[in-house]
Parts: sequence; structure tokens; C-alpha cells
Amino acid sequence: MKTFWLSAFLLMGGLALGKASVEAPPADLTVYSGRSKAALDPLVQHYQARTGLKINVVYANDRDLTARLQQEKTSSPADLFISNTFSTIGTLESLNLFSKLNPSLTTGVHSTWLPASQKWTPLALKFRVLAYNRDVIKPEQLPENLLDLSRLQPYKGRIGWAPLDAGFQEILGLLVETQGMEKARIWLDQLLALELQDYGSGNTGMMEDLGNGTIDVAFSQHILVQRFQRAGYHVASAFFKAGDAGNLMDGSAAAVLKAGKHQAQAFRFLKYLLNSEAQAFTLSVNFEYPVIAALPYPATLVPYAQVAQIVTPLNPADTSKRVQLGQQLLQDAGVM
Repeated sequence: MKTFWLSAFLLMGGLALGKASVEAPPADLTVYSGRSKAALDPLVQHYQARTGLKINVVYANDRDLTARLQQEKTSSPADLFISNTFSTIGTLESLNLFSKLNPSLTTGVHSTWLPASQKWTPLALKFRVLAYNRDVIKPEQLPENLLDLSRLQPYKGRIGWAPLDAGFQEILGLLVETQGMEKARIWLDQLLALELQDYGSGNTGMMEDLGNGTIDVAFSQHILVQRFQRAGYHVASAFFKAGDAGNLMDGSAAAVLKAGKHQAQAFRFLKYLLNSEAQAFTLSVNFEYPVIAALPYPATLVPYAQVAQIVTPLNPADTSKRVQLGQQLLQDAGVM
């Protein structure tokens, strides 16, 4: 593990592994990644150094990459697709663009997270939480139920949300499924009456404002709270009661493109992303929960066994539908 961390550190610092070339050689593997460069590039660099494989990564948000693949179809140069959310991988799976994965590739992945189609695999898990400034708020002051907005009333005008974020839209869609469209509309109207601070899809900017005291509460993700805690901000997170829609699970996922010209390389790189070394890196750096057997957790992270008793189980097949329902709700309210 120490060797990996040293390699990642040197590569991130820009040290070359070999002589520089005026003209870059053609890539042996092309990856479309909805995950950020900060989250994926150290792993790419480490794998390239280990194998000599040349990997070209196209970084963009899930929405833009989805549109690109829909346009390119079978002519896409991509061999491997990595999404930042389950909803994106679900949308693309319906277009029949992915190859079936060999079960041996995902033997270490818990069967709970694997789709019946076997055409993609999760890479890491993250959870929705209510983030708060712990200098201002105590956890017992927060609502235990997403539907109970009365406890947020004291923070009117100082609550952040990112309504264009697919994860939050899925929460709204789940409310529509469980409460009906009319009750969900009433809830959203009551939420908007709290004069929310709108961050679009910018969860990071929202957390910065939470940390510096511009807002007091935010609908966010556990990984962002962990990152800002590590940076010294006085922020914390709270789950709602067990099974509540506000505790929705999400995650990143990967699939091999059926039309890819380098499928063998894509399968090998995907297997690397699922090994204990890569999963430990993702956990330690990004605070995302691994999808393989238990690994040592950072002290600030709630053990997965405990979280699993609280979070809302995810059926990836329903994710895209829920996002669409959430978008419809926001459009009806004039937010989108």
C-alpha cells in the first residue's frame, strides 16, 4: 500500500515516467468519466505506470457524457464509461450500449449492488445527508424525518440546496413514489417557503458556504461533509430516521462499451478499479464506501454496517425514473 501512495504522490506532482515525447502515442484505452479528475486520475496514473498502458480519459459531467454517447452510439471512441451517479448508468444501459461483464470480474462485489443484467458494476457508494454547521446547530435540533420541515424553520434563508443535482432530484422522485405527486408538491412548496439558497448543481460551493457560516444547513452528501471536515471546517452530517427518503444511497458505476475497440484492456482496467488497493484509495481519499469486502475505515466515517441499517436501499433500475419524476416536480414549481 505504501508503494501505491508514493507512486500516486509522485505522479500527481507531475513527475514523468520515462522520456517525454513530442507526439503522444495513440491511446490503448479511452475512458469517458463523469467522476472528477481528482477522484480518478491518481488511479489512472498508477495503472499506467504499472502496466505501460496508455489511457486517454475524457472528463465531463454525467449529463454531457450521456448526450455525447447518445449522439455517437456505435461510433464512439470510448471503451469504458464511468458515471458519477447510478441514474446515469441506468439511462445508458437502456440504450443497449454496454457489454455483459464476466461474473469473475465482479466476484468481490457484494451481490446486493450488482444489477441483474450484469452489464455494469458499482465502483463506490455515497449517501445523502443533512449537513450542518456544528458551531450553530446541535444534531438533536434537526428533523428526524424529511417530511418534517418545522425544525428547519429557525434557519429560514440560511438553508442550501442543489436542485439540479441528480441525487437530490431522485429524493424528490422517491417522495412522489411514496407520497404521491400532490403531497410531494405541497412539501416542495413548504420547502421553498424557507427561502432556500440555490446552488444549482454545485454541492462543493454550497459546502464552502456552510463551512464559512453563510448558511447553516444543506442537503448534501456524506463524502463532501467528510472532505470539509478534513479541511478543518466545523461541519457535520446527520441521517434522518431509518428508511427515510432523505437517506438515499447513490454511487459511481462503470460499464464496458459494446462498440469499444479495446474491450480486453477495458475489462482489465475495470478489474483493477475493483481490487482492494484501488478501493482503499477511493475510501481514504474520497470517503466513498467500497463495494468489496470490508476495508479499514477512517475514524470520522460511520461504519458501513451501521449505515446499512439507516439508509434507503437503492434499486438502480428505478433511479432514472425517480430523477425524471423529481425533475417534473421542480419544473412544475418553476425551479427548473
